[in-house]
Amino acid sequence: MEKIFVSDLVLNQEFISSFLVSRKEIKSKKNGGDYLHLKLTDRTGTMTGFLWDNIEEYRESFRENDYVKVKAQGREFNGNLQLTVFKIKRQDDAEVNPADYLPVSPNDPETQFAVLKGHIDSMQNA
Repeated sequence: MEKIFVSDLVLNQEFISSFLVSRKEIKSKKNGGDYLHLKLTDRTGTMTGFLWDNIEEYRESFRENDYVKVKAQGREFNGNLQLTVFKIKRQDDAEVNPADYLPVSPNDPETQFAVLKGHIDSMQNA
């Protein structure tokens, strides 16, 4: 399965991918019952997700800071893209590449190192 990143998500696209759960809240629906309000994160950003159905099946199956695999669809609400999550499953750390979930600088690391080295080399003892 190819990883789909937050930056790749599009409206009405149904997909399966993995994310880091940066926030998990159980909230009450207006008409009764509960839903999960999630913040799902990867190296390209964070997306809000909602799991509306079968809450009891998923309520205790994962926690904040867990990696999860989700089946979801991009939906629009108030002009913003968010996810409707249909299924969610905790993943073991060994199943994911941590680099996919850590923010990455848009700058080339070699160039950044050269600039840093230049600053260090220009320093003098006082």
